[in-house]
Amino acid sequence: MTRMKFRAIFVPVFLVAGLGLGACSPSWNWRDLRLEQAPIRIQLPCKPEQASRRVPLAGELVDLQMTGCATQGTTFAVTAARLSAGASPAAVLAAWRESMLQTLHASEVQERPYTPSGSGMLALPQSVRVDARGTQPDGKPVQASAVWFARTDPNGVWVVHAAVYGAKTDPAVVETFLGAVRGD
Repeated sequence: MTRMKFRAIFVPVFLVAGLGLGACSPSWNWRDLRLEQAPIRIQLPCKPEQASRRVPLAGELVDLQMTGCATQGTTFAVTAARLSAGASPAAVLAAWRESMLQTLHASEVQERPYTPSGSGMLALPQSVRVDARGTQPDGKPVQASAVWFARTDPNGVWVVHAAVYGAKTDPAVVETFLGAVRGD
């Protein structure tokens, strides 16, 4: 993937403008997939692109494995990272959430607990769903719905962030995407 394409999709937040359409619309081509590097299954409504990047989060350097796509003016993204031994998943999730909200200049933030289906999910207060309004770097409005959670598997602890961004997102599409994120 070219560096320009990488930035357009994954840095620092997955933002695009446009209208989201209904989850049952023929323009949505939902596909089930397992993330290559993480024990997570998702559904995306468009052909996925993947990238990875090493970033600091809560004092830890983590290798983010990103999968996402954009269609109908809406961007869908899932990012996962395996934490090193001794790292605090709670601290990483909290820092990740705060970073996204700051980047969005978020307002009208609604937050509630979130626990996806699947085995190995950690019951952490930082496992949340956030719905917010904010602005893109160009000043245009954006709606975001995102979740953060942690899970274990035989290879360690994973932190996961899934999000939908758009100028106006369709609630049915958001629920279809976020409802399909699960442990594998």
